[in-house]
Amino acid sequence: MKSYEVVSFLVLINSTIVYYYTKNIEYLITGIILSLAILLGIRFIFEKFVA
Repeated sequence: MKSYEVVSFLVLINSTIVYYYTKNIEYLITGIILSLAILLGIRFIFEKFVA
């Protein structure tokens, strides 16, 4: 796994844990959007310009 994939999964796990304890759906939605943005955005940049 690449480092940005690990960061994306950690953000997703963190937002899931925060949602579990706070029962606030905004944290879960924000975490999912943020992890997808990290995963897709950095993958796009990495494949376009680095590889």
